[in-house]
Amino acid sequence: MKTIKTTFLALVLVISMATVSFSQSHSHKPPHGGTLRESGGYHIEMVSDASTISFYVMDASNKVLDDKTLSGEVVFENANKTSSKAALKKVDSGALQADLPKKDIFATCTANLTVRGKAVSVDFKNKSASEKDIEHGHKH
Repeated sequence: MKTIKTTFLALVLVISMATVSFSQSHSHKPPHGGTLRESGGYHIEMVSDASTISFYVMDASNKVLDDKTLSGEVVFENANKTSSKAALKKVDSGALQADLPKKDIFATCTANLTVRGKAVSVDFKNKSASEKDIEHGHKH
């Protein structure tokens, strides 16, 4: 009976240590204050301001990939069922960035990326606009 208890406690300790180790190396907190998603084995964070949208492509430790071959486009879907596209350009912060659509408020967007030769796609909801503005199509 004592051997079973010792074995059980050892197993619990090993599992606990593995969980702590994994949680320290794999974070789901967005490091740039945006919205974080996972796709294709990468963490992708969307950050937007009044005029631009940026996508940070990161590894499991949320380290921005320093890859000169990162490229892509973003497709904006509007509440009125129209859409628009914008090419993403690499900026000094390491992000891929595009200008936001001027006249429409997008409801969702899809980042279609090429990361290390692999196609990666991820969807985001526009959290910076109110539902009323999205439904109406623009801010007042």
